[in-house]
Amino acid sequence: IGALSVGETSEPIRTPGGFILIKLLEKRGGETQVRDEVHVRHVLIKPSEIRSEAETKRLAERVYERIMAGEDFAELAKDFSEDPGSAQKGGDLGFFASGAMVQPFDEVVFKQKEGEAPALVETQFGFHIIKLTGIKPGKTRAMAEVRGEIESELKREAAQRKFA
Repeated sequence: IGALSVGETSEPIRTPGGFILIKLLEKRGGETQVRDEVHVRHVLIKPSEIRSEAETKRLAERVYERIMAGEDFAELAKDFSEDPGSAQKGGDLGFFASGAMVQPFDEVVFKQKEGEAPALVETQFGFHIIKLTGIKPGKTRAMAEVRGEIESELKREAAQRKFA
């Protein structure tokens, strides 16, 4: 990519999802800005065939009230969360940048301040109780330092689009 001139298109690049072409529209300075990342825990409670959306919301509100009353967030996540990827880790989603989660979730997380009370938000997946536990500020890094990460991310996104 670094060898392309503005307006040029790359040779085909093989990815797991097929081939991609990259067209260079413009070049900027040799640095890139890395976005802020947040560390989050959450409890996901989903409606199902046996639990209506209204019942799901009431359950989420009851769990939220228990958290606000001082019960351990991680323990409640283990007991109630229906997110198979994070429930047994106490709801821990690790660090991620803006845009990694669905819009309502992402919007709430990136407005929260560290130490604030958890938030209850609804997405297409169900009701989330979200607790911001850390912020990693973005920083400027040399393009050479992030080139591999950018290429990997572009390939991953192309593969996701192919199989979505």
